[in-house]
Parts: sequence; structure tokens; C-alpha cells
Amino acid sequence: MSGRKGMLYYRVEIKREAVRLVLEEHLTYAAVAAKLEIRKAERIEAWVGMYRREGEAFFDKPIGRPLKSQGREAGVNVIARALPISQASTLITPYLNKISDWYENLIHL
Repeated sequence: MSGRKGMLYYRVEIKREAVRLVLEEHLTYAAVAAKLEIRKAERIEAWVGMYRREGEAFFDKPIGRPLKSQGREAGVNVIARALPISQASTLITPYLNKISDWYENLIHL
């Protein structure tokens, strides 16, 4: 349990099974919720919707909000990987940091 009192995080296996039961066996959300002991059928409806939009990638998403430090490092890493190795020097680092700061501010608008 995490977050608000009574809030549950369901394992990926439970989510996969719930989505499979709805899409392949054509069970209702309420029937799947009862079978898998999930509190609210609306949760299953949301999982199915996310699965339809994102596919298998939905199951691999991390839970929760990323830390600010992770976002900054990830932005710099993405930019650094886009450059040829010959240009990855200490002269470029200040520019990468500026771009990262700009990108971070852009996301939080």
C-alpha cells in the first residue's frame, strides 16, 4: 500500500491478466474485478484503455513521479547520445547543461 489510506498498487501480472480477461475472454469489468479481487471495476477499465493506447509498453511504465534529478540527468543523457563521440568533450558540457535547464523549464510550464 502507498499513497492515501487504502490505496493499492497492483502487480503487473494482475494488470496483464485483467486486460487479457476483458479483451480475450470478453468478461465484463465487474466480473474481472470480482474474479481477481480488485476493489473497483473502473480501475480495470482504465488499464484496458491505457493498454489500447500504449500497447505492451503500458505494463513497463514505472509507478509514481520521477525525481527531479532523474529528469535532468535523463535530458542531458538523451542530448549527449545524439552527438557524435568526437564532439563529446568538456567544451560542450556547459551547453548541454543550458539545454537541459531550458528543457526542464519547458516541461514544467
